[in-house]
Amino acid sequence: MCIHGARFIILALLLQLIFACPNLAKQAERAPENHYVLADGLRLHYVVSGQGQPLILLHGNDGTLQDFTMSIFNNLSVKYKTIAFDRPGHGDSEAHWYRLLPPQAQARILHSAINKLGVNRPLLVAHSWSGALALSYALQFPNDLSGLVLLGSVAYDTKELEPKPFYYMSRLPIIRTAAAFAFIAIGKEEVKKELAKAFFPDVAPELYVHNFLSSLCRLSQIRAAAYDEITLNPALKQMSSEYPDIHVPVIIVTGDHDKIVSPEKHSYPLHKAISQSHLVVVHNAGHELQFSCQREVMAAIDLAVSPSLKDCITVSAQ
Repeated sequence: MCIHGARFIILALLLQLIFACPNLAKQAERAPENHYVLADGLRLHYVVSGQGQPLILLHGNDGTLQDFTMSIFNNLSVKYKTIAFDRPGHGDSEAHWYRLLPPQAQARILHSAINKLGVNRPLLVAHSWSGALALSYALQFPNDLSGLVLLGSVAYDTKELEPKPFYYMSRLPIIRTAAAFAFIAIGKEEVKKELAKAFFPDVAPELYVHNFLSSLCRLSQIRAAAYDEITLNPALKQMSSEYPDIHVPVIIVTGDHDKIVSPEKHSYPLHKAISQSHLVVVHNAGHELQFSCQREVMAAIDLAVSPSLKDCITVSAQ
């Protein structure tokens, strides 16, 4: 998922101090196989299951691959070879902490990993922040993928995506610790409110909330979230003029009640920019589409594999 605002990084750092991670964490529903692949000197964690057309699932910022393994992964693996990655620094994947990794750099790392796995022309399914990664991948490696499915994706630099000063300050250990103590009384509940906003109008699954809070105990997760936010707007500003050059199938799925990534500022103009794209607007749906709108997401993936439907599909979430 993707959460913006200075409060989040500070409150996340707070949770690192007040939660005892090994004792708190419950195990999420996982895919059958866990693996690692070395790409650009980084050990990347991924899970894989199923056979058929390969799908690469990419989580949003401050998320992990459990955003998919706790939602749509198992259903997809019945029909497709389904691979979900922890992006650099998130979950159990390593990161280069001495340098920032904008979406363009993460796309190159992902491309290296996919090649090492011997996966041929996958379909990228990207949520939220990772939409920027997927769009960059399509621009850099147009012949090496079969298409994109973008779920509640970012696409353009906007004021709402601007990182607050605390994102930069989170790189400083002393300030990080002081800020955590300053918010000790309200941290857990505030993060729960942000999760409720992401899942609106649905309710966040209790186990997901529990595991999400647990993940914030990891310094690497917090730093990765901060670094991703710092690099996002500059990357989108650089890429956005090139979107008309994307010629692979692109399915854009958005919820009309998304309170995290505005459809009006991202999905709708992106659909206009990419001539052959398809727009799926899910009524009464928010940001976490892979949880609340699995039927619609699976239909969008089927459409990307075999494009044959109308240019604009409007469906109603049940």
